[in-house]
Amino acid sequence: MLGVECLVYSLVMVGWFIVTITFLVSGIFLLVNNLVGDTCVAMNKWLQNPTADSALENIIPNIDNQITKKILSATKDVTYGVVEVTNTYISNVSNANATSYAGASYYNQSGPLVPLLCNPYNEDDTDRHCAPHEVNFENASEAWEKYMCDVSLVGNCVTPGRLTPLGYKQITALVNVSSGLYHGMPFVIELMNGTFLKKTLSDLSKMLCSSIEEYSKWVFAWLVASSTMLMFLLVHWIVYSEQRRCRAYTKKTDAALYWKKLSC
Repeated sequence: MLGVECLVYSLVMVGWFIVTITFLVSGIFLLVNNLVGDTCVAMNKWLQNPTADSALENIIPNIDNQITKKILSATKDVTYGVVEVTNTYISNVSNANATSYAGASYYNQSGPLVPLLCNPYNEDDTDRHCAPHEVNFENASEAWEKYMCDVSLVGNCVTPGRLTPLGYKQITALVNVSSGLYHGMPFVIELMNGTFLKKTLSDLSKMLCSSIEEYSKWVFAWLVASSTMLMFLLVHWIVYSEQRRCRAYTKKTDAALYWKKLSC
């Protein structure tokens, strides 16, 4: 009997410990759920009105539109300048029919003229359309490779062509710089004016917030239901154990009284 009682009390203690831990986990989960919910609400408010005074507005850096325009203009100027330097080299060196008296500009270049690189901007930073004979950032390296010649030990062309390997390497490096500025500029502008952040927060709000809210409700309900059910079972177990002990004690007492009467 003592062994059974020890087992019952041990199970009861373990059960109460599990109930306590479950309620504690439920509280922590509720706290995290509220935090996530507040974050989602703050994101939605900021997306609806980014200029309003909100929780996210105080931590998201804002950049003045004038600064953004200046950076955009400076990036266009650099891109325009790099392309012009590339085309100047092609026009004045590679495509020049120089003689041996021209010095460094002569390396026995010959053959078809090298096409110029398309400049995406005019001098006033307005957009410019490419001419039919120009190459763009995407195909310039491949197109210019056809105009490369083999060189001698002193660096002069020994086969028809207007670009030495060194000259080809230099102008393709300039293309990579100008291409990086041109293609990377829209993303930088989106970062600065908050467009990229708006897209990111909007995607997070659509994909995560609604599903997290629904999922968290079910998990929290399951934790509370499990804790309550386990606590109810423990209480029922304790009551049942006490009733069994009382019935056993009553039977033992009745038996003692019965034998006492018989002896009388």
